[in-house]
Amino acid sequence: MASVLLSAKDDQGITQRLLGELTRKKMPIEAVLAYNHAGVVRVVMDIPGKENASIAAQRLVRLPDVLSVSLLDDDLLKESMKIKLENAFRNGQGKDIMIVRANGE
Repeated sequence: MASVLLSAKDDQGITQRLLGELTRKKMPIEAVLAYNHAGVVRVVMDIPGKENASIAAQRLVRLPDVLSVSLLDDDLLKESMKIKLENAFRNGQGKDIMIVRANGE
């Protein structure tokens, strides 16, 4: 499992556009964590397979509202990033958070 970390302009419907870009190409997505703060959406997507994650990153970086995209394949780094995002929201530093897991967790 690899993860894609990206930042995008906080525009209405940005999360749906990001996910739509991948689902149209039938890209498997296991989980999504999205966090909005100060006009920027930060998203972590868990995608099975390094090759799939790399393809997803290449597709997402082309979208006009995307500011940056990087791959995270270190499990400790991925979990640390997710915890940081969730804690920032819980401490009132973000306005919205969305967590979706394909397996229903």
